[in-house]
Amino acid sequence: MSSGLVWFRKDRRLTDNPAWAAATSDNEAVVTLFVIDPRLWDAARPHRRAQLVANLQALDRQLDSRGGRLKVEFGDPALIVPVAAESHQTVYWNADVSPFARRRDELVRERIGVEVGTFYGSLVHAPGAVVTDGGEPYRVFTPFWRKWSATEWQPWPEAGNATIERDSGRGIPDVGIEPILEPGEEGALDRLRAFDVESYEETRDRPDMAGTSMLSVDLKFGTISPRTIITVLREQRSEPFVRQLAWRDFYAHLLAAFPGMATANLRSEYDGINWRNDPGDFEAWKAGNTGYPLVDAGMRQLLQTGWMHNRVRMI
Repeated sequence: MSSGLVWFRKDRRLTDNPAWAAATSDNEAVVTLFVIDPRLWDAARPHRRAQLVANLQALDRQLDSRGGRLKVEFGDPALIVPVAAESHQTVYWNADVSPFARRRDELVRERIGVEVGTFYGSLVHAPGAVVTDGGEPYRVFTPFWRKWSATEWQPWPEAGNATIERDSGRGIPDVGIEPILEPGEEGALDRLRAFDVESYEETRDRPDMAGTSMLSVDLKFGTISPRTIITVLREQRSEPFVRQLAWRDFYAHLLAAFPGMATANLRSEYDGINWRNDPGDFEAWKAGNTGYPLVDAGMRQLLQTGWMHNRVRMI
């Protein structure tokens, strides 16, 4: 019997998930795996942990309704995934563009002896799909946006009916607090349905109003895909909002092409900026005690909820 392993990462959903779809259509049985990496878990604050755990629980419930369970392990994915892959023909995952993720994934590839199937399920277009006429990555958004909008979506696989294994591994940890947002695919879809996208252009600059989608958390954790969002909003006046999704792709494509962006300026002329480094000011900023009311309100909102309005983030 053909068997595949699906390694869930920033894609905690079953709908519009190409790695999951390929695994369940290519194989008769699949194991679903999520690895909690201590390097990321230990660095996360309570709200992020709570939302992650709630999203994993929601995904586990989805799998349980199909007869399976989410296998959750704790440790270094570069060690755990190769061991988990030993009894399968293929391992599937959705790729990421960060240097950290790319190094981790390369280690996993080197250590497993089976076929790997990867996709870019967190983006509308995969890196390299939107380039200049000369084949170079765009460095300016507006021409990228025009080409991005005109580029046809690469087809993703359709999900199949594979049997899902019921091994839950070490299980999902208990963090002891509730998430701020309703978790999982259903929570993301509820936020999308409630979003007044036709007023977005007029309300998105108002931090005092609920004028944004609140989908940034869902896109980060992968409980909804950007393609699903665009598809649902297609019949509405949604271009200003879809443009924001294009910005998200733009920076992912840039980071894929120029991984040094994670630690250095893309434009070297900014290397000479003399930043002020005052530890006391930094602590005041983190606590929302700078004396600038809008800055402080945003930082207190972030501390209490794990979320901050985009315009306040820019400030």
